[in-house]
Amino acid sequence: MKKSLLVGLNEYQYQPTLTGCLNDVGAFKKLLVDYYEFDPVNILTLVNSQANTNQVSSALDWLFTNSREEEDDLFFFYSGHGSYVHDFSGDEADQKDEIFALYDHLDFGKEYQGGLLDDELTKRDLKCSQNTLIEIVVDACHSGTIVDVSQEDLNGNYWKVPQCSFWTAATEDQVARVQKNVDQPLLEKSGDRGSVPYFLTEVLKTEKGRSKSRQELFKGLQDYIANSPYSQGTNHHDPTCVLKDSLKIRPFLER
Repeated sequence: MKKSLLVGLNEYQYQPTLTGCLNDVGAFKKLLVDYYEFDPVNILTLVNSQANTNQVSSALDWLFTNSREEEDDLFFFYSGHGSYVHDFSGDEADQKDEIFALYDHLDFGKEYQGGLLDDELTKRDLKCSQNTLIEIVVDACHSGTIVDVSQEDLNGNYWKVPQCSFWTAATEDQVARVQKNVDQPLLEKSGDRGSVPYFLTEVLKTEKGRSKSRQELFKGLQDYIANSPYSQGTNHHDPTCVLKDSLKIRPFLER
């Protein structure tokens, strides 16, 4: 079964507003339906006030925890604020837990309310079948390690989630950037788009783009961001892609 959860936040209860996040959600939904044979019934979309901690947590349970079939293909997209809080579990080398800053997120320094820790997403990933394909794209600030799909142990690189491919817009200490009016408005009045979602959805709409390996796709993404007028100087940000070697040679959303 193919299932997807798409989360986008332009509006927040406590945080500054954003632009482009809803357009990115609309673009990915169209991409999944038109080119990757996802049934709209199995695509759950949460935007703005819908994307509060309780609803997103339940939606992630629907996406990951209830996916036990050997050949499930799961896609999770998040576009919104990203942040970090003090690491209370002691599993982060930098003593920071990255967090999806959802609609009701409020940060008090070491304390916070609302939002979803990176640990919560990893915990759900681990409940999937070992053969489940998980593709994750996160367009948020400080998102470089927001999905812990691997960890270092004494034997080298140990993968917690074998079939997971994880893309982010920026490293854990960088700010992601939006591109102004680069696309037709989808779910907003403007045509603003996040740089990484814009590149991926535009390239993957083409047959040539869908045939590219993830490795080739990521190289193209790096070049696109490096040459974008929206990411120069202090606006520079580095996209990341974390995945096993066996997935590097396969196209996006393919195992």
